[in-house]
Amino acid sequence: MEVIKMACSSCGMTFEGSFSIPKLLQLSEADIQFILDFVLSSGSLKEMAKLQAVSYPTLRNRLNNLIDSINALEHNKQISKEEILQQLETKQITAKEAALLLINL
Repeated sequence: MEVIKMACSSCGMTFEGSFSIPKLLQLSEADIQFILDFVLSSGSLKEMAKLQAVSYPTLRNRLNNLIDSINALEHNKQISKEEILQQLETKQITAKEAALLLINL
């Protein structure tokens, strides 16, 4: 993904060109929040599980899915429409994540 125009909402100044988006900012808001929570918990899934009142395996699965998402970004892996829909159906990704992936096909 690439940004071609940026604008300041305060002063109206615009910049046009080709701006690449950092890999982590290409993740969903939920994934970015997970990363922030993980860092603020000193990298402890056990601590995150306590704070979020969810099980450790739930967070471990979420982390595994996040790792897969980052690997896909790193390798510019293109997945098919069918694979995206399958991941959505099996709840490996959210509807919002699926929509973003489908838009970027």
